[in-house]
Amino acid sequence: VRGSSRVTIRDIHLSKCWGDGISIGGAMVTGKPTIPSQGVVIANVVSTGNRRQGLSIGRSSEIKVYDSEFSNNTGIAPGCGIDIEPDADDAGTTTTVHIENCLVRKNQGNGIQVYKRVSGVTIKSCTVEYNGGYGVLTISPVSGYIAQNKFQHNYLMGVMLRSTTKSFQVSGNTF
Repeated sequence: VRGSSRVTIRDIHLSKCWGDGISIGGAMVTGKPTIPSQGVVIANVVSTGNRRQGLSIGRSSEIKVYDSEFSNNTGIAPGCGIDIEPDADDAGTTTTVHIENCLVRKNQGNGIQVYKRVSGVTIKSCTVEYNGGYGVLTISPVSGYIAQNKFQHNYLMGVMLRSTTKSFQVSGNTF
């Protein structure tokens, strides 16, 4: 999903993709600013066994992910269930991402990674387990809410807020 608005992806099973199961981000147009994606909904999706990530969220806003599974993604780093990270070659941002009631498990890297130039992330009522890194890792995002999740058996720890993460609330989780 590149440079698109008001898109819904629902009721599908994706597996064994060469890269990401699903990728949301901006569309680069020669000589013009990158066009971000906006208003994308992912609902009742299983994305499993992909070679990179189950879901990558790049330059975009108003992304909602509900009632889905992101599992068993291995091969190419970072190997997360969900990676929220604008592309390195794009100076844009990712804003307002809501992830709720998802199963994120058995990924090679972190269950969910929230990276630089990201703001307004909510991770709520998810089960995040058996990942090879952290359950949730944040590196320099601004403003977020991690609440009412169940974290268990992640290799490093349940939640790690690192390096200049600002304005995050972590509450009501089970570890």
